[in-house]
Amino acid sequence: MAPSPLRLLLGGDVLLGRGLDQCMASHCDPVLHEPYVRDARYYVELAERCHGPIATLMVAADPWGGGAAAAGGVAAGSTHRQF
Repeated sequence: MAPSPLRLLLGGDVLLGRGLDQCMASHCDPVLHEPYVRDARYYVELAERCHGPIATLMVAADPWGGGAAAAGGVAAGSTHRQF
């Protein structure tokens, strides 16, 4: 029996993720413990300076945008995990 193919998408950045988290309807404390940036909302501000307003109160699927489709999508009934 041939093994089934594995499709693996690695993406993201921890710091960008912390900024993105601040746009979610339910977000964590924005305090960062790093020498340069102390508040995750600053990453949102930087992104808005470059790209315009970012929607707030996103739902969990919003940040993926077209990423799931670009990775091949998920067929109905298939098994997948997002971390």
